[in-house]
Amino acid sequence: MTRELRYLLARFVTCFFAALAVAAFVPDGIAFPPEGTRDFWTTITAFAAVLALVNAYVRPVVDVLLKPVTCVLGVLTLGLSHVLVSAGVFWLAAQAVEAIEIRTVVGAVIGSIIVGVINMVGSVLLGGRKE
Repeated sequence: MTRELRYLLARFVTCFFAALAVAAFVPDGIAFPPEGTRDFWTTITAFAAVLALVNAYVRPVVDVLLKPVTCVLGVLTLGLSHVLVSAGVFWLAAQAVEAIEIRTVVGAVIGSIIVGVINMVGSVLLGGRKE
């Protein structure tokens, strides 16, 4: 198994647990199918896969493109702009999975924070990208 494939698999696993946490802790802001159903597990798995790919490949491009703006805004807003970029990437991943409905901006922000924290823990435990 290649290093890149191990990295994506580790990212998928952490995103899977992050999606479960988001479904459990943000029920009002983000709508998933009813828990315990086949649709729920299919949606969580699909969302984790999309989130892993978006965070691995799209997020770095967005960060580079928005670096001049987020650098200035990050200083002015004490890092809030980075959270909003994370929420935007989270929303983008949710749009790719039809069964997920983001109802509020606060739900997207809280969901992205949960995903970020769990991805950070997963990166420490499973090892991040080493290049």
